[in-house]
Amino acid sequence: PRHKADNGSLLRRSVDWERELEQRLGAVIDGLDLRPADWGLPLSGGVDSRGLALALGGSLPAFTWGAESSRADPLSDLSVACRVAAKLQLDHCSLDLTAGRTPAGAVLDRFVAASECRTENIAGYVDGMQLWQDLRALGIRGIVRGDEVFGWVRRTAPPASRVSTGAVFAGDLLVPQRLKSAFEAIASQQTIPSWIVQDSGESLPDYRDRLYRRFRCSSLLAALTQTKSGYVDVTNPFLADPVVELVSQMPAKLRTDKKMFKRYVTARSHGIPFAERSSERPSSDFLRDLETSRVLRDQLSALPSPVGVEPEILEFVMENRDVAGSGSGGSERGRRVIATVRRTVPHTLRRELAIRQLSQPQRV
Repeated sequence: PRHKADNGSLLRRSVDWERELEQRLGAVIDGLDLRPADWGLPLSGGVDSRGLALALGGSLPAFTWGAESSRADPLSDLSVACRVAAKLQLDHCSLDLTAGRTPAGAVLDRFVAASECRTENIAGYVDGMQLWQDLRALGIRGIVRGDEVFGWVRRTAPPASRVSTGAVFAGDLLVPQRLKSAFEAIASQQTIPSWIVQDSGESLPDYRDRLYRRFRCSSLLAALTQTKSGYVDVTNPFLADPVVELVSQMPAKLRTDKKMFKRYVTARSHGIPFAERSSERPSSDFLRDLETSRVLRDQLSALPSPVGVEPEILEFVMENRDVAGSGSGGSERGRRVIATVRRTVPHTLRRELAIRQLSQPQRV
């Protein structure tokens, strides 16, 4: 009986949190000058952009990018976003993100210039930033992004929390024997900020979400924002002070897996599920391409010596670029296995497997 009472109390508090979130977010958006002629909403099939679409009340045009072939997959970002846009009566268009329209060398040069090397996530830019140039040509001057701190996924240990938020130490990595000395040298030079370590008495959920707020959001997600900022202005209403302050006061149970926020969005989703698969081809597809591999190999070979990279690591990278670019059977077979798993294994089971995997040392 006590357990049931606690659950009931938590449910009532969750409703109160949702109501307060809706009020604060509405006030934040009302204070922004988001004119439909100038601003757009990147709409994926996930919870964050859908929550933004609901908060914006259909006031902005929306767009979704990805491989056109993913439209046939009912649980892809592109397919789900189209259904959401139709149900919410949004002005919506889909943009084909296809590699090969721009030479690989130009793609890499533009991505490096736009991101300033703060992120390696090139999957959304394999067209050489053409998509963002096209949006500018259509008159889009700014976008509303859904970066948020509503809570991170469940983790079972401090190292797993660090790895999942990207705050990785050199000592967290499992490296091939030939690279051990090189990574030991890196580890000896790596200074670990005190705030990255779990505080005494700090719960694991609080530690996990603190790392998300202070590191992942302000470093990794911000890098993705910066990459777009050469073309458009960007605003993140979910990161406004009143919203962040509210979330920081929420019970950990409502933050784990974004429980409260997902419940809020799900209740207003008209039964449309969230996407389980990206409509972008993974970065590895572009990096394994023969032309990309040739460009990278040529540029690495032309680096002056020393380059600030341990020779063993550079040799390892060069060898693996050759293997990846050759289209070897093992590499292709591995990609097919991964694609099959993503297509057939339920999202909840994949998440549980990921939680267990993150408890182990991470391969470099």
